[in-house]
Amino acid sequence: MQSNNQRCKQRNKENDMLELTPELLNFLRQNNLFSGFSAVQIEQLLPLLREVRVPAGECIIQENAVSDELYLVKQGELRVTKLEPTTGKELQLATLQTGAVAGELTLLDDAPRSASVYAAKDSVLLVLSIKELHTLSAGDSAAGSSLYSLLLQNLARNLSHRMRSANDTMLEDSRKELAGTQARAVMGIVIVTVIVIMSLYAL
Repeated sequence: MQSNNQRCKQRNKENDMLELTPELLNFLRQNNLFSGFSAVQIEQLLPLLREVRVPAGECIIQENAVSDELYLVKQGELRVTKLEPTTGKELQLATLQTGAVAGELTLLDDAPRSASVYAAKDSVLLVLSIKELHTLSAGDSAAGSSLYSLLLQNLARNLSHRMRSANDTMLEDSRKELAGTQARAVMGIVIVTVIVIMSLYAL
């Protein structure tokens, strides 16, 4: 795999407010992170969103960097990578398609990023500033607090689903490994038996 260790660019946060078209509304409401959001709540969230276009190969999230942005893939494809600490080799962890979310753990804390994210293809992303969401929710706005609470609930639900899927995968891998071990043990017994029989015939 070709390494992409360049540092992420700082993107201009100034942009025109997104227009809430029927297509954008449907796109957001179909995403698990915005599950349960009403059209009014999505309209309240819209000023915190901006759209960016990212060319293939460009860095979006830098491992170990601190950032407050969450990315929703509107079009394109991203790849998630992590550096192997002992060798420095870049390992690909996942591919994110249209509708996927990157950097959502920034909703929970401001810890450094645990992995890097690059555009695998020319992509269009919706970017949500968690800092601005915090500012909105910390004010007198009940709407801001409601938006933040809903996002956290949906994130918790998504993480729970991922953990269950990971547990199922680990269980299946363990079963396959056990089956392989048992098969090797049986094969070993067969080989030993054949050798013993051949030895007896040779006497």
